[in-house]
Amino acid sequence: MRLLGMRMDGSIPLKLLSRLADQFNSAIAHAAYHLRHGIGPARGLLDAMSREIDLRLSGLSFGSTRLMFAGNIAPDTTGESPMEGALEQIFDVLSSPSPEAIRDLVTVIGVPATKALSEMLGTLEKQNIGAELTWPAPNSKVYHWGGSLDAVRNAHSKLSVFEHMKPESVTLSGTVTDLKESGAVYIRSGSSKYKITYNKQQYQHIQQYSLGMKVGFKAMKYVRRDPLTDTEYATYKLITD
Repeated sequence: MRLLGMRMDGSIPLKLLSRLADQFNSAIAHAAYHLRHGIGPARGLLDAMSREIDLRLSGLSFGSTRLMFAGNIAPDTTGESPMEGALEQIFDVLSSPSPEAIRDLVTVIGVPATKALSEMLGTLEKQNIGAELTWPAPNSKVYHWGGSLDAVRNAHSKLSVFEHMKPESVTLSGTVTDLKESGAVYIRSGSSKYKITYNKQQYQHIQQYSLGMKVGFKAMKYVRRDPLTDTEYATYKLITD
C-alpha cells in the first residue's frame, strides 16, 4: 500500500498506521469469511479468520510511504485460499466502474467488509492522503488500484452508498431443478422458482445435492428497488456453516 501526501515521506504517524492496518485487516477478514459462509461472522468468529489469514506488516519503504503487508495464502480444506479470494474481490470492488457492479460485488464480500473498506478510504480522505494498492498474486497476475487522492475520494463515494445495506436471512424450501458449477442452484416451490448463487469457496457444500432432491437452503436475501417502476428485485446468496 503506497500512501501519497504532504506528510507521507517514508514515515507515518503510529495512530494512523494502527487505524489503517486495523481497517484493512477487518476488510480482508470479513470478505474471506463471507466468501466461505455467505454471511457475516457471529461474535468471536472473525478473530479465528484473522488468525487464519495472518495479515502482518512486513516492511516500510521510504520515498513516499509504502506499507508492505504479508499474509497466509495457503489453501483451506476446500482447496481455496481465503486470503487470495478476499483480495481478488476487494480489488474488483475498488476498480468497479458502476454502482450496479459494486452492488453485486457487495453481495459477494458482504456488507461488513464493504463498511471496513469504506471506512479505511474515509480515514485516508480525511487526512488528504492518496493511496495505491498493488498485489502480485501467486498466479503471476499483478492487481493494481489507485495512485491518487482522487482515486480514494471516488472509491469512498461509491462504497459509502452500500455501507448500510441490510440483507435479510431467509430459508428457501423446494425441489432442486438445476445445479450450475459456475455458481448457482435453482429450486422450485409450487409456482415459484428461486436462483441461489454461491461462491467457489462453497462448492464443496453444494456437491451433496442432486436434481430432484427436496431441500431447505438458508440464504441472504438482497433487495433492490427500481425507482422508475417501483419494482423490487431480490437476489439470494447461499449461507453455509
